Amino acid sequence: MALSTNSVFHFTQSIEAIKSILISNFRIKYCVETIEAKQRVITYAVPMASFCDIPLSQVITHVDKYGGYGIGLKKAWAKRKGLNPVLYLEKHSAILNDVLIKEKFENSGNRAVQGFLRFTKNYEGALYRNNKLVNKVYRFYDEREWRFCPDFEQLHDNELIIHDVEYYKEFKQLINQRLSDTRLAFTIRDITYIIVKDEEEIFDIIQHLESHLNKEKDLQYVKILTSKIMTSKQIRTDF
Repeated sequence: MALSTNSVFHFTQSIEAIKSILISNFRIKYCVETIEAKQRVITYAVPMASFCDIPLSQVITHVDKYGGYGIGLKKAWAKRKGLNPVLYLEKHSAILNDVLIKEKFENSGNRAVQGFLRFTKNYEGALYRNNKLVNKVYRFYDEREWRFCPDFEQLHDNELIIHDVEYYKEFKQLINQRLSDTRLAFTIRDITYIIVKDEEEIFDIIQHLESHLNKEKDLQYVKILTSKIMTSKQIRTDF
């Protein structure tokens, strides 16, 4: 069995979020990241959209953790759009400590280091959800994350990385609102799967697509897409 697939998946908590993505593409938002090295810990906020590269037969744990709704897109689309697998770093590794100790990460002019760290994550560490500790030793590596981070030119006046996390948390809504026009786009032809919780929601998704798509070719493709809509229950029992 292949350890990776020809799709990348994005999961969310509600059907309304999936509907919004299907019509308006992926919004880019800052996410707080913490990287732990041997001699220091840094926390910063990065603008991104996150996906995972996990086969459907193994994805149910991810569904339970991030939400019962998801959308899969072709790996070819991910590559074309500049997504990249996250580089997982063990906290004692030489590469991580060389960057954090020898380089001045806080130097806003050091864009190369910041660009590198946008796509990094600890191999394992403490997992928090809604500011609550869920797991003291969680293996992030198992998520096989692919990440989209906009280039500096796409950010307009926003920062590549926000170092002052407390400032970000205080003005989170305002800061992310400035990114409201920055989207990661796809077409209906890039979709490989849509995952919902209940069978009744399949019809809701189809009607939603049909009511918002105007191009005749796209409407025809909705019929093909209906065979790619599945429920979380199906994944548990059939894969």
